[in-house]
Amino acid sequence: GLENLVSVKLGESTLLRVEFELVVANIYGEVLLALLPEMIRLVAVGGLLCVSGISELTALQVGAAYTDSRAFCVENRACSGEWEMLTFRRISVDRD
Repeated sequence: GLENLVSVKLGESTLLRVEFELVVANIYGEVLLALLPEMIRLVAVGGLLCVSGISELTALQVGAAYTDSRAFCVENRACSGEWEMLTFRRISVDRD
């Protein structure tokens, strides 16, 4: 058991009004790029975002977009065969 520690929900992320310490996404890189604003909103400052199931080229694109947003930094990158996984840490953004 993890049933008392982990909750899985299916639905629209726009309906969520809380931040999470950990978000895991195994979806296409193009979708991850489109969801960047939502990920910034959903991952708590100091929290982790793990994305997987993306190619090396897509991982480079996603990594660049997420770090360029100044809301995430890369904590770890791993690969298994042709698939990549990136782990980001949510950092605060200065609002000059």
